[in-house]
Parts: sequence; C-alpha cells; structure tokens
Amino acid sequence: MIRGFSIPLESYGSHDWNALCPRKTEVASLSPSRLCHENQIRFPSGVRLHGPRDGSRAVPLGCDLGSEPRAAISAYAPRLFKLSIPTDKIRDLIGPGGKKIKSIIEQTGVKIDVHEDGTVHIFATSGSGGDAALQMVRDVTASAEMGKTYLGKVVRLAEFGAFVELFPGTDGLLHISEIAEHRVRDVRDELKLGDQVMVKVLAIEGNKVRLSRKALIKEARDKQQRAQAAAAPAGGAEAPAATELPPAE
Repeated sequence: MIRGFSIPLESYGSHDWNALCPRKTEVASLSPSRLCHENQIRFPSGVRLHGPRDGSRAVPLGCDLGSEPRAAISAYAPRLFKLSIPTDKIRDLIGPGGKKIKSIIEQTGVKIDVHEDGTVHIFATSGSGGDAALQMVRDVTASAEMGKTYLGKVVRLAEFGAFVELFPGTDGLLHISEIAEHRVRDVRDELKLGDQVMVKVLAIEGNKVRLSRKALIKEARDKQQRAQAAAAPAGGAEAPAATELPPAE
C-alpha cells in the first residue's frame, strides 16, 4: 500500500522551505534537533519533534500540540509527502528519458526525489499541488490486486471481450463470458467504448489481468436474496428487486 504524510511547516514558524531542507544530502546527515538548531527554529512549549530514536534521519515528521492540535493545515503551507512504491514501478514513474516524472513536476509545481529502494519524496509549496502530485504518482505506480473491485473504463472492444483500463497504464481483459450471467453474443450489445464498468480481478498472470463483471453481478444478487430472505415475513416472499453492483474498493 502506498502511504503519504504531510508536514505542516507553518507550525514551525515562517521559515523559508529551502532553509529548512536545503539539500537532500544535507538533510539526510543531520539529526532533527541539529536541523532545528542550525536553522534557528523555535518550538512553543509542549511541541515535540517526532523522529527515529537513533537520530539518523533529519526529516521532521510532524509535531505534537498536546490536547489542542491544529484543526487544519493552511492550503498554502509547504508540505513533504513520503511514500513507498514497488521497485519495479520506478521505471514507470520516471518514464522514457524522464518524460513521465517531468510531466508530473511541470503540472503540479513540486519537486520529486526517487530513491532506489522505492522511497519517493514529494516537496510541495501548497496543499493542492502536493495532493495532485501524490495522486499522479499513485496512479502511475498502482498495481492490480487479486480479488479487488475496480471502476474501470472500456478502452477497446474485440470479438472475444473488452479491454478495461483500471488506472493509467494498467488494462485488463473482460472476456465475453465474464460480462454478464446470460450468454452474450456480441460484446457491443453490452458495452460501448468509454463506458464505466465495475469489474473484479480474477487472475493476474505476469502483465495480463483477467477481469469479471459477471462475478460481481452474482455476488450482489446473492447478497440481496439473503437480505430479502432474512427480512421477509414467515409464509410469504417478496418479489426480487433489481440487482445493483457494489462500489469499487
């Protein structure tokens, strides 16, 4: 799972972001207390800087304001997001000749550091830019998971099924036999290009992802029937209602 966090630097005072984190090599070599001391950062009473006990990292992870935490972070406060991606997804994030990562930087105005172990640091001067960059990185490096449900988009139709985009760069095959519970003679009778469709990942074989819509329809119908059976009064049964697919996870 990709996780991120933000640092409300406004909590530390109106210091220039570059003064707090001048260079990656410098930050990595300083302890949190030394970093604050050298940049003359003063903390109010009760504020505590979180960091590893051995002091090997100098990136401040946040502050503890006791029983009165800050209700919201200013949209204009600088932020640092840290997340981990699979190492085999680093190439996708960088793109040919750095095209993909440069595009993210140009669109959001952030700075991005990618490490060989899959650690990604996103430096943003505003909340909107940081959030947008974080989502783009997640989209590029996301991987389909077995058994999960996704809301995908039909991007190609074929005689044997439809190709559904789960997220940018990842498509799966929805075979004609997995589109509906009834027999489908022509894929175009059920789906059109651009349709949003709920699908479940049945199998992942290398780069090939097999999807099913029929499995979700059956699961939703069975769940609805069980709920109706439990709610129906003794001696009678209600007519079945239309089946709705569950939301994507």
